[in-house]
Amino acid sequence: MAQEPPCLKSMQMIFNAKKQLDSILNIPELDEDIAYDVLNLFKTAAVKTREIDLEQEAKACYYQGYIFEKLLDEKPKAKTFYMQVLKLVEASNNKLLKSEIWYKDCLASIKALQDADNEQDEEAKEERRKKFKEKWEKELNNLLAAKTTGGVTEFLKHIYSKHSPKKKPVKFDIKLVEGWSEKTRKTRKLLLMDAMRDYHPD
Repeated sequence: MAQEPPCLKSMQMIFNAKKQLDSILNIPELDEDIAYDVLNLFKTAAVKTREIDLEQEAKACYYQGYIFEKLLDEKPKAKTFYMQVLKLVEASNNKLLKSEIWYKDCLASIKALQDADNEQDEEAKEERRKKFKEKWEKELNNLLAAKTTGGVTEFLKHIYSKHSPKKKPVKFDIKLVEGWSEKTRKTRKLLLMDAMRDYHPD
């Protein structure tokens, strides 16, 4: 008796697995074990048709992604399977596959997952910006207060005490700020140039 071709057997397995998937979609508080049982059916189907029938393998991968996304709430795993679907469809050279409902649903799911990832990235960036702003806004206020209350003298003292230069040796002697107003314009300019060299990146 001739053996059933693997691709035909896989098609039957996917058909049966899809029927089971449809039957559990509306079950309230679905037991994860049931979802994994159906997932394993699609997994087995994908394995049996691997590199033999790319269309069936792609379809089985799509439904695995669907289960991970919709039933098990494991979005990263879902995205991995969805991306595999795209690779398999491209490799099959069958343009008709791109008109299949499951393929279009796959594209929609990928976009939704990517949009969600981008939104999370933006929220994380905004949180970092907020913390950075809060941290440096306070320091900026301290700098402005030092300059306002004590002029250049207190401003430089604050800078050198709170943010000492990373470049060594330090060119500017902070003690020289004493009696700032009594120094000549030329002397003050030379001292400020030393301070600028301490903080210049070059």
